[in-house]
Amino acid sequence: MDSRRKDRARFIYRLRAEAQDDQGHWFSGHLVDVTLEGMMLIGNTAYAPDTRLALSVELPRNTMGEGKMGFCARVRWCDPENDATLYALGVSLEEMPAPSRQKLQELMSRFKEESDEAAGDAEDDLVRNHGDDPIVHNR
Repeated sequence: MDSRRKDRARFIYRLRAEAQDDQGHWFSGHLVDVTLEGMMLIGNTAYAPDTRLALSVELPRNTMGEGKMGFCARVRWCDPENDATLYALGVSLEEMPAPSRQKLQELMSRFKEESDEAAGDAEDDLVRNHGDDPIVHNR
């Protein structure tokens, strides 16, 4: 596994994400993994690389209260998922207000899924969420 993937945090919660591009096209989905520089999202809309997005991610209500983190992001890649209605997006975070950065750092430290090195490479692409519901994306 390359160092870029090792630095990513996958969350034990499925955090809802929404975005809108400059033409008004909406994305609705969830956050899969994150660094302070970028995120991988799975959702209902495909975007061309270099598309600029106004992105928001909901905070876990039961532990961090109501609210959202806001970001300006740029699409770096977009892949169709096995489900023909879903797409995986890799985005870089271009503008991050200080409160969003602080909340993201807290999320990364408190709710990061621990990797199981003994599980082997196949488990590296598996994220477990509510009810042990797996989300798989091989990139």
